[in-house]
Amino acid sequence: MPLLIILLSLVCIFVVLHLGPLGPDDVLALAHKRRRHKIKSFYTWARNETAVDRDFKSSMNKNGALHSVSEPLSSTPSLVAALLKGKKHEWIVYALAKDDVVQLIYYNKGPDRTSVAPAISAATLVGLAQRENSQTVLCFHNHPNAVMLPSEQDLYSARALGDTLEYSGLALIEFVCGRGHFVEYYRAIPDELFPVDQFCQQVRDENGTGPLRNLRLHLERYF
Repeated sequence: MPLLIILLSLVCIFVVLHLGPLGPDDVLALAHKRRRHKIKSFYTWARNETAVDRDFKSSMNKNGALHSVSEPLSSTPSLVAALLKGKKHEWIVYALAKDDVVQLIYYNKGPDRTSVAPAISAATLVGLAQRENSQTVLCFHNHPNAVMLPSEQDLYSARALGDTLEYSGLALIEFVCGRGHFVEYYRAIPDELFPVDQFCQQVRDENGTGPLRNLRLHLERYF
């Protein structure tokens, strides 16, 4: 047994010492992996149910209202879900964020329990985001029947808006809300916000700087 351990140790040392740097395809693959992890960590949502201002919630009876706010990005889904809790009509809410702070909230009330029109064009939304130097648009709508699944129309609208915002360098994340809870169902993140080239450069800077670093990169690439 000691001899086997020694042989395995020698093999491991040999592999580490002779493990080469990542190739170009591996560098790109690892860069994309790091980008995905960065996006996932940046857009992380607090799950605790949020208490809201009752006066503000009861005042949500106008169509097309726009409010300046200062709310943490991570807690905004819980906040909006709480605002829409108990609403009998279907509503739509947009939240515009600069970095990790939401600066503007726009909401509109639908005519019934089954539909709601944005009452704001995609071009106007882009203009507001550019005016506020926002990078992320969160879009919410509620299902008064508490079914927490997007409809085909929800998905179609999300893809159409996501294409428009992504073309302008803006991220779009869509949610459905019900009974004070939320579910994220669509995400479009343009390369400009988390450029893959930057992650490629990080990997290149680390690549080929020693056998132990090479081993770590290989392990990170596959695990």
